[in-house]
Amino acid sequence: MKFFFSSFENLHTLLLSLVMLMLLPALGFSLYSGFQFRNHTVGLTQENTLQMMRVVSDVEDHILDSSSTILSTLSLTREIKSLEPDSCSTIFQSLLRMHHEFTNIFAVLPDGSPLCSVKSLNPASNFMR
Repeated sequence: MKFFFSSFENLHTLLLSLVMLMLLPALGFSLYSGFQFRNHTVGLTQENTLQMMRVVSDVEDHILDSSSTILSTLSLTREIKSLEPDSCSTIFQSLLRMHHEFTNIFAVLPDGSPLCSVKSLNPASNFMR
């Protein structure tokens, strides 16, 4: 009788070992697939981030070019040179309507106080600080 239980325990252990051994390739495949998916996702994320950064860079370049053109043109106008606040505000309003990438356009006197602006600024503001 003891031999019967002993062989039954051996058979039980053997079957359990075989089942575990059969599951190892599936576990290995699952781990491998997970790592492959992770690496693929990381690669796509890097590509998307790089593409977004290029778009942001292009927009920034456009804004800088627009700003440079506007400032060059404004430096030639007599309203700006003569520091006339009303005329200056009118010109700035027209520019802001044409260039939607800007939220406000304003001019500052050499002492740092605001001269004119499309949107209201605090008169006590000083841009020299």
